[in-house]
Amino acid sequence: MIGSFTIPFLIGPNAPQMMGVAIQAYFSNYNQPQAAVAMAVMLFAIAAVAGAIYVWATSRSNKQAVTV
Repeated sequence: MIGSFTIPFLIGPNAPQMMGVAIQAYFSNYNQPQAAVAMAVMLFAIAAVAGAIYVWATSRSNKQAVTV
């Protein structure tokens, strides 16, 4: 979901591409592997932060449900 909708609208023009397509295009079509790697790292970092927040919130709500 992140790579196909949310992030392209945040970083792209009016008609965004899916992140996988954009990363592949930068890597092979435009011959800019550094830009492709940078996009991949940023996408991973955003997904990792979102995942960590989800795990933290889930564990916190489970602790509250057990103690109540």
